[in-house]
Amino acid sequence: MSSTQSLYLLSSMILLSACTTALINTAAEHMPSDQSPQQLIDTKQLNGNTNGGKEYYAFDIASPIVSNSSSPVYLPYSCMQKHCISQSGQFKQLAETALTEMKKQEYPLDRLSQFKQKMGVFTCNTPNRPWSVSIEPQYSRKGGMAQNLVFVGIKMRILDNIVAQNQANAINTIHRQRQGQIAEQRQRQQDGLAQAKRDQAARQFAHQRYIQANAPTLNDIGRTICKETLLGGFTGLVIMGQAQYQPMQGTVIGSLENISPGRNNLKIILKGWLNGDRIESGSHALYQQTPLESVKVIWDDKMGWYKCSY
Repeated sequence: MSSTQSLYLLSSMILLSACTTALINTAAEHMPSDQSPQQLIDTKQLNGNTNGGKEYYAFDIASPIVSNSSSPVYLPYSCMQKHCISQSGQFKQLAETALTEMKKQEYPLDRLSQFKQKMGVFTCNTPNRPWSVSIEPQYSRKGGMAQNLVFVGIKMRILDNIVAQNQANAINTIHRQRQGQIAEQRQRQQDGLAQAKRDQAARQFAHQRYIQANAPTLNDIGRTICKETLLGGFTGLVIMGQAQYQPMQGTVIGSLENISPGRNNLKIILKGWLNGDRIESGSHALYQQTPLESVKVIWDDKMGWYKCSY
């Protein structure tokens, strides 16, 4: 951080301390209750020298102080809140900022809940003369040697109470619209996932129907048959002389040699397993602990086997 940035940050922290300490002891804060909100803004230069807005240090991205209430970025809110209290008023937020005045956003502010709670439209219900204020971020930028410091430009406006309420209503409408859009998007995603599950279930059901309809019979002796099942795939490791296998989904391919008298078991001459669009054979894949080597003969339950054209 440069010496200029350090001096700026130190002065901001000192000014914020004057606004955030001793909530009730307003004398210590030097906030005369007879001072208007605009006079306070001008006196403390909360809107800068030209009253067009001011940049405040917010936080260091690398440190967990995003929610630190003593961050200089909360200076406008703190000063307005304490000023309201000094006038025996209640400081209330009418609407969280919708960030509609943001001209540049190098760091996203919409996910910082405490930030939004201290930006937006506020009203002070004092016994004598209620007043309202708008505290709106104008931009966020990164700074510092490592670009890890976040600065936020903030503009304050003292509003007529009716104007403030209208502005708050408009902002709340934006929030509702955004929430509605988020809800619709979430619903579309949920509907899409549900439809994808239904489509997958329908494909699985159709495939099972196909397997059942193409179960081998005595008339299919010599035909190629397939079974989609869990195989053991060689990992490439051999430990203490034993080849190591891991589960993998695959398709066993063989030729129907015979069917048992009870029609429940099949005699199969193995051809191998399906690898892409070609048949491979050998000891690199196991079916029920049996290497899928060509011309090896096995007996297997007929469940899951179906006629295929490989």
